Amino acid sequence: MAIDPEITRHKEWLGFLQPVGLVVSPLALVKAQAVVNRNVVDLQQSLLAAVDEDGLIADFPAFTVNVLGWAESDLVKPSPEYEIALPDYNEILAPTYIVPEPDSDKPQILVQIISPGTELDVVAPELTKSSSGWHASPQAKFERLLRETQIPIGLLCNGGLLHLVYAPRGESSGHLTFPVQAMCEVSGRLILGAMEMLLSAFRVFSATTGRSLKNLLEDSRKYQAEVSTTLANQVLDALWELLRGFQMADAAVDDKLLGEIAATDPQHIYGGLITTLMRLVFLLYAEDQGLMPPDDIYQRNYSVTGLYERLREDAGNYPDTMDQRYGAWVWLLSLFRLVYDGGGQTPEYLPARHGQLFDPDEYAFLEGRPRGSKFVRPATRAAMPPSGLANPEGVAGQPIEPPRIPDGVIYRLLEKLLILEGERLSYRSLDVEQIGSVYEGIMGFAVERAESPSIGVYSKPKGSKVSTTVVVNVAAILAAKSGDRQKLLKELANCEVSGNALKELKAAQSLEDVAIALGRKVSRQTPNLLPVGSLYLQPGEERRRSGSHYTPRSLTKQIVETTLRPVLEALGEKPTAEQILSLKVCDLAMGSGAFLVETCRQLAEKVVEAWEREENDTRLGISDRSAHQSDRNQNATISNYGKEEPLLIARRLVAQRCLYGVDKNPFAVNLAKLSLWLVTLAKDLPFTFLDHALKCGDSLVGLRKEQIGSFGKDATDDLPLFVYLKEQLDRARSYRAEIQALDTRSDADDDQKRDYLYKVEQELYQARLTGNVRIAAFFEGSNKKQREERETEIAELVRRWRYHQADTESLEEIANRLRSGDKGIIPFNWDIEFPEVFDRENPGFDAIVGNPPFLGGWSISGTYTPEYFDFLRANNPESGGQSDLVAYFFRRAFDLLRQGGTFGLIATNTIAQGDTRNTGLRWICKHGGTIYNAQKRLKWVGQAAVVVSVINVCKGNHKGTKLLNGQEVPFISAFLFYAGEHENPVGLLANANKSFKGTMVYGMGFTFDNTSDETTPLSEMQRLIEKDAKNAERIFAYIGGEEVNSSPTHAHRRYVINFGEMSEDEARQYPDLIEIIEEKVKPARLKQNREIRARYWWRFGETTPALFRAIAPLDRVLVIARVGQHCAFAFLPKGMVYSDSLVVFALTTDSAFCTLQSRIHEIWTRFFSSSMKDDLRYSASECFETFPFPENWETSPTLEAIGQEYYEYRAALMVHNNQGLTDTYNRFHDPEERDPDILKLRSLHAAMDKAVLEAYGWSDIPTDCTFLLDYDDEEDEEETSNGRQRKKPWRYRWTEEVHDEVLARLLDLNQKRAQAEIIGGKAAQKKPKAKATKKKASKPRKIKEDAPIIPGLNLE
Repeated sequence: MAIDPEITRHKEWLGFLQPVGLVVSPLALVKAQAVVNRNVVDLQQSLLAAVDEDGLIADFPAFTVNVLGWAESDLVKPSPEYEIALPDYNEILAPTYIVPEPDSDKPQILVQIISPGTELDVVAPELTKSSSGWHASPQAKFERLLRETQIPIGLLCNGGLLHLVYAPRGESSGHLTFPVQAMCEVSGRLILGAMEMLLSAFRVFSATTGRSLKNLLEDSRKYQAEVSTTLANQVLDALWELLRGFQMADAAVDDKLLGEIAATDPQHIYGGLITTLMRLVFLLYAEDQGLMPPDDIYQRNYSVTGLYERLREDAGNYPDTMDQRYGAWVWLLSLFRLVYDGGGQTPEYLPARHGQLFDPDEYAFLEGRPRGSKFVRPATRAAMPPSGLANPEGVAGQPIEPPRIPDGVIYRLLEKLLILEGERLSYRSLDVEQIGSVYEGIMGFAVERAESPSIGVYSKPKGSKVSTTVVVNVAAILAAKSGDRQKLLKELANCEVSGNALKELKAAQSLEDVAIALGRKVSRQTPNLLPVGSLYLQPGEERRRSGSHYTPRSLTKQIVETTLRPVLEALGEKPTAEQILSLKVCDLAMGSGAFLVETCRQLAEKVVEAWEREENDTRLGISDRSAHQSDRNQNATISNYGKEEPLLIARRLVAQRCLYGVDKNPFAVNLAKLSLWLVTLAKDLPFTFLDHALKCGDSLVGLRKEQIGSFGKDATDDLPLFVYLKEQLDRARSYRAEIQALDTRSDADDDQKRDYLYKVEQELYQARLTGNVRIAAFFEGSNKKQREERETEIAELVRRWRYHQADTESLEEIANRLRSGDKGIIPFNWDIEFPEVFDRENPGFDAIVGNPPFLGGWSISGTYTPEYFDFLRANNPESGGQSDLVAYFFRRAFDLLRQGGTFGLIATNTIAQGDTRNTGLRWICKHGGTIYNAQKRLKWVGQAAVVVSVINVCKGNHKGTKLLNGQEVPFISAFLFYAGEHENPVGLLANANKSFKGTMVYGMGFTFDNTSDETTPLSEMQRLIEKDAKNAERIFAYIGGEEVNSSPTHAHRRYVINFGEMSEDEARQYPDLIEIIEEKVKPARLKQNREIRARYWWRFGETTPALFRAIAPLDRVLVIARVGQHCAFAFLPKGMVYSDSLVVFALTTDSAFCTLQSRIHEIWTRFFSSSMKDDLRYSASECFETFPFPENWETSPTLEAIGQEYYEYRAALMVHNNQGLTDTYNRFHDPEERDPDILKLRSLHAAMDKAVLEAYGWSDIPTDCTFLLDYDDEEDEEETSNGRQRKKPWRYRWTEEVHDEVLARLLDLNQKRAQAEIIGGKAAQKKPKAKATKKKASKPRKIKEDAPIIPGLNLE
């Protein structure tokens, strides 16, 4: 891909300046048409005139006038409102000048001038010797001033250096440094031109919208998503590189390093690898933030960046021997131990960072030690640990031998983490969420060992713009039949080959031939065949299905703010810090912890505001406890935190007291901890303690404490066993209160909290085991009877165990079976895991936020297990079989909220459709939930090609405003609409028995087609007819949605053998045809679980003669594809077999076509249909049978005439252009289309709409259309995989106001029609002659989820 030369030019000057953090992006500069002037001789003379003899800017106002071209009035002395008081430090932060916006007094830039020669990034020496004042650099203080005043742009100058600073509140800061003396030299003219480009009077005061300095800085942040995507790919490359390095080290010791682990628990290897990468990202972030020791000892001997620089130098000097050199890995191991145990002369030099992340015993193989061996800590922390490593088990004189990982591997690994598109990456420029999202990209993999020669191929998950590597067994592909190899490759890896590659694959005779045939499909991770025994990374089922979709901060910030707003308002106008710190907020599927990080930020800001309101000098971050506790914890005051900012203190307290998270992936739990550690990281303090609140488990699988306490209860015991459970939970809650009481400020604090957590685990052991085995009983049965029997057996075992009559091992074995395997389940019993949340008055979480996973209903059984799907349905009453997984997360979130609590969740765009709506929003709204904010269709930011909805719900009555797509409304239904009800519209009797689902052909061997190996070629069909004309009697045209939408004449291309309801003997009167079916269909049909299909194996479908009668007398039928981009109807002749991909209507009139093709019906259809990807999915039961047609629509001559004119014109247009319905309506909705024929089609469509509206009596509704996007899509049009431009989702349609008015009237009309049918039916029951009419016919018909099926039989 060609690189824009302007981007290269901007990278050139940015490379000279080496920005700290993100300030400006080359992409944003190009978009704004910002160009560096390289001819700055005159400007340089002006600069020389503005500096003194020492080369310093002595008069900053004169500098802005003479060099930057500002006016004298552009620098204004600030008023006190722009001063920030820091009472904790006895200090006031204030700018020297403000720069107002053009034509306004509102400041756009703050300017601070400090004494010449003062170092901007170093704490002043006099401060370090003083106990008062804030011990921070001028740069840090200025950044805080910008954040607190919410004026993010600033200029900081000490005469010799000019910093352009960008520090938006709640985001990471960045700055560019312009050295004055360098800009006075000839070699510095490029950076002088860059300074002029950014700070000239034009850019600051005169540039048009989109090109100003403010716009440049804001837009640059938006381009960070591209940085994250590129870095995520490189981090995955680094993971592969590290795995290869360990394989090399393993081979050097004859498989002694990884052999046993690879055979028994290969995921342990994966855990060690990603833990190594997470350690490195923590260190890179901490080093870039200045949170690691700044002295030469650390920088030269321990720092990650120092190691990289040394390796880079070695690679330049000794490029051929990098993989024969060793030592870099030992450097890193020494650093990891130093971080874990701390080091230096004082505890403050480098505090210990205990916890799983750096624990050397967690993955002992990283140090070459056996699994289970123990790390022996140094006896004293007075000195740095030596570069040699302590021995396992403390055996003297037996030093360990670290794995021999080549330096080349470590160099390539660090290069992937540090160099991005040729430039050094600053981790300071990345938000914590972006770092989390990058590393979330390495989740969901497993380490596997090749059992035969294998190779990695690219697989593109559905809904993703990037590919992942899936390793396939090449020997298995070679062993398959030539014609089956393409299908096998698709099944194994979702990898498709075609053209010459397919020919080569079919012709392959050796393993090498297969690899060559795959060609460009071969992953760069495995350029050659992997030999037997090789280790590789294999994506799990979920990773293959959906890739990795991260939640961008633009979403998390908005969702968290909207979710917390009602909760905070309920605390009163001026909540105390203690009230805020008592809130409990959870993410049920936390992933990398993006939502928890954002919640931490927002609540911490509220805590600081409360502290500032409170007059208490100590500003305690704990509740009023006993005098003993207060004395013991007297260091809880802010003053005892020393140099740390109140905001950071507040974040640490919020993280430990307010935040909770669960994820079924244990590595995601660790990543979420890392994210929160980064956002709460203090230079002189240990990690924030989080182990009590971030846990591993399945949020959807668990029991309430009553279910656990009563399981195995002795029927003769008067007291329920959960009385004993309550005592255990009370003790656990007490220990957890001690954990949450204070921040972790020392090693002793950390050790004490770990001791409390151990006691919690002991108290919960019995309850957790009981709950797990009760759940296991469900999963060990395949039906209700088996499950009840198994539950009875296990309940008796639990009862005996409680009375010490059975051993623990039997129950542990049952629980382990549930947890084991690729699809093992770790239950999560919310009541007992977080007792302080659920044992308080008004139990439950105050708020729940997150982005739970999406997964279509029928895919749940395949991705997980059928038993998992059954468990979800059994524990969620009124749930539908086709509901998306996300609806169950909505139900769980609602269940876990306290009364008055709120949740804010991202959902699939089908959340308000079909079974997903019935299971989720409908149930929630019918059980006390109130939707108070909803965005229906939001295009995902970044690499995930999905459209989502964002929903906020309050448990109870929401008294505040309700917003639907940003507009205030009085009510939001479960359909995410401001009118109607939460329940489905009523199916109308007038529409009954007029719409049917097409016929499913059970076995493609019945069909004649030239596009599949499973079918019989059309040439063979012709031969059979020529051989015996009688065969033509049983061969029918077969047509589906694809042909209807793509063919200009709706022509079919397939045929099907149709024996109708014939017996086997009758069918055998056509021996040529029965022979085909016996060969291609019968073997599979006889294995079918559905008995009727096996019994009538010669019939392609299941017959429903009563439904056939609806279309038998008709000469044509109306159809629509069940899935398609557009709502487009067409007529088809009788005598065909209509595929199940069609909905068929027993309607022949043009007035029927006119009504259904109109925008009135399309509005109803798009609202009540579900969607597949972003396509329309037409459901007859939801869209047609509930639709209130206008009066006398079937006999209206006006509708008949306009419908005929429109249909005939469209038919002629499609033939003329050789385009089908899809292509024609693509042009219809294209705002760039100007063809007169298309314009006429639009005009006819408007006339048709007007006629239908008048049939309703709604002539007051305007029919003017405009081009509108179906959802916000800020991305430029891009190329699809076939090289075509992906169009934005434009549609030529009515405005939202007209759309909503029509929909509201239709909803009202549906209710009125349904009521009229009920009244009419009840009246009919009173008539004496009503005996001939069944009573059931007088009641509104219940509409089934699936419409009836047309058999396609006896159509002659």
